[in-house]
Amino acid sequence: MQDVKNRASREQLAILRHLNKEAVRYIAFGDFALNGIDNTRTIGNVQLWIEPTPDNVERCNKAIKNMYGARSITQLPQSVVTNPEAKRTLTLGSGEVRVAVYPAISGFHPAEFKEVYQRSEKGRAYLPSQTGKLDGSVGYKQLNLNDLYHNVRESKSVHKAWNLETIERFAAKNDLTLKNPDGSEITERDKVAISSQTQRKGGRMTRDLSQIKQDLDLEIVLQHYGYQLDKKKSRPNDAWRLYETGIKGDKQRLAVAAVKDYGTKFFVDLNDPQFKGDIFKFMERMEHGNYRHIFQTIDSIMMQDGFAEKKRLVEPMIEVSANYFLKDTLLREQDLYSKYQIAPLTDTEYLEGRNIAKQILFSKEFEGRIKNVAFDTGVIRHVNTAFPMYARDGNIASMDIRNLAYKAFPEGERGEALWHSNRFFKAKEAVKDEKGQEIPIGTIGTIYRQDAKNVVFLYGELGEEKRVILPIEQAKTGFYEVPVQRIVISESAIDAISLKQLNPEQADERRFYVATGGQPGGKQIAFLQEILNRNPQAQLVIAQDGDNAGLRFAVNYLALDHPSENPEMKIKPYLTYSSPTNQQVKKTEESTENQESVGTNRLNLELRYPLALGARKAQELNEGFIKDLVEDMNLFVKRYSTDLNDKEKKINEFQRETMLDENMKFMITRTIIHFPNDTKLLTKALNRISDEIEKRQEQKLFQIVRPTRQQKDLNEVLKERNGQALPPSHNLKLNEPPVIKSYQEIQKSKQEKMKSAESQGFAQGKNKIGF
Repeated sequence: MQDVKNRASREQLAILRHLNKEAVRYIAFGDFALNGIDNTRTIGNVQLWIEPTPDNVERCNKAIKNMYGARSITQLPQSVVTNPEAKRTLTLGSGEVRVAVYPAISGFHPAEFKEVYQRSEKGRAYLPSQTGKLDGSVGYKQLNLNDLYHNVRESKSVHKAWNLETIERFAAKNDLTLKNPDGSEITERDKVAISSQTQRKGGRMTRDLSQIKQDLDLEIVLQHYGYQLDKKKSRPNDAWRLYETGIKGDKQRLAVAAVKDYGTKFFVDLNDPQFKGDIFKFMERMEHGNYRHIFQTIDSIMMQDGFAEKKRLVEPMIEVSANYFLKDTLLREQDLYSKYQIAPLTDTEYLEGRNIAKQILFSKEFEGRIKNVAFDTGVIRHVNTAFPMYARDGNIASMDIRNLAYKAFPEGERGEALWHSNRFFKAKEAVKDEKGQEIPIGTIGTIYRQDAKNVVFLYGELGEEKRVILPIEQAKTGFYEVPVQRIVISESAIDAISLKQLNPEQADERRFYVATGGQPGGKQIAFLQEILNRNPQAQLVIAQDGDNAGLRFAVNYLALDHPSENPEMKIKPYLTYSSPTNQQVKKTEESTENQESVGTNRLNLELRYPLALGARKAQELNEGFIKDLVEDMNLFVKRYSTDLNDKEKKINEFQRETMLDENMKFMITRTIIHFPNDTKLLTKALNRISDEIEKRQEQKLFQIVRPTRQQKDLNEVLKERNGQALPPSHNLKLNEPPVIKSYQEIQKSKQEKMKSAESQGFAQGKNKIGF
């Protein structure tokens, strides 16, 4: 096997790092080891088998002391050396997921630790980041596949049969032969015997899951749990059927399709696309993951009188390919069109009432990206404005629906969905539209999908923009996408559109506007990162609201990986907010301070610096920035707090650590800073971090466009200006987009300048001494 990649929390990684530093001998087993071969599982407790020897126990306790401080009374008792038992002796950590320590494990004698350790496998644990990538690598050892199989087989876990099947599936997929501790091969007969033994001992029963999927229809299972077919929205020729619980207020709506690639039916929850799968995925939720109950329910359904007749009466379905059904956003889009009567934008009264000009709404960036939606009460028909939010594949997954004193989203989570403007494309060759109008080669404009057969291509200057209709196939072959110079990220689509009107594009400037529809989620951040990766020369314009939440969002966007940045100079902030205690609220109500000054912000800050420039310099610069930031913020605290001992109003730093990356290329300094939820402190943090990023990267990769607290948001600024563009001197004015270069270009340019300067200096020196 290759090195195992696993996921862990930040605290779990820190514990492993301290254990490694003290050379503690341990082996990961159990669920954590299984996570390494089945990454669909969620992060859970890390289970470690610690070698029960006096010196190893002593090193373990030293690592715990270093991790939690001298005052910690947590330690591994020396009694485990003489009496090691296969049960948890110690639990480390304070979060939801922790590290459990065992002096012995099922299937092995404690004296066998050395032998098992020698054949253990290397693993690396990472922290899942906001963008979906892995970060914070820490090495560890875990049971090899055969020892893990033996450990699970000898355990008393209720998940035993399921875990054994996970290992068997992994071995089969990777063409690996499972072996007993004595080296003998585990045959198929052995696996059947193990399965039978597991069932008799009360573990999870192992059954032929594939056969069950063939014999039992998913729709019968749904009906067993009380789900009802929505006959109005499930027509005979549809590729899917819709099931609901029938319970008033229940938002769950399951679309069912027959997938020919798998020979079975799958479901997806249209309001929660993460909940999807086959019969067993559905029943796992219904039976809380208890497979004993799952199989008992399956048997009770299939053994009922009339089961065969009930199965025969299920209407046949048109089979669809996995590519179709696994694109559950397509089903979601169809459902939204049906439910909300989505139509092109014709009613602009609401948006014009917010001082947005019609020519902006139908500009090449926004035409087709704003809709009207309608619903009937039976008495009156309401028409609202909607901003469709798109998944990565371009299908509508949600909407931001607006009207006067009205704001709503369709039922279900937004997931990765973002509202965004049209992308830019360039004509590869001269193209003619349906009316014979020619689009010259090299013409740059935007394209959006009009319907199933056509697209609209818009090009030209604002106020003189032209639009032509093209068949989709012609658009696919006749154009290629071109990058933009700026990506604008806002909380709402209205703010993004307002920014364009306040800051019209410069000549030949291309922008891509994005909105999250509120607080950005992790999947939306990952989608935004993908957009940024496609536009390596684009500046990211962070245009958030002027309140404290908007400031926090702005800080967190600075952690995105810009494709042109030097990764060895990376600064990664992540800011969270803890709401105030009742005591804090009472204090604030009795004072004249701003209501949002209560509560605490927690800034996780990581700074990198290349070792090539010197380890001492790297540490000095990283720690120097942290020191200056904390001191600067504390200076401000002194201005409004007379009680300097009030910890609620002081900036405190916790858990600073310095380490080298696994490839020994850069130094990493991490810290956690707590500070009051004050607008000026948040502004200081945002400005200091963004300035330091610009200084280290030697270019303005990020541009902050932030209305003041009084201005509230960009649309409020637009209304105050009666729809007029900003003057050149305004604090929110965007000037010419900067020329963004890759960090390799910047380094090469610096080296060339240095060589040029050296050669000039050498020539001058020769002249001085008479050459």
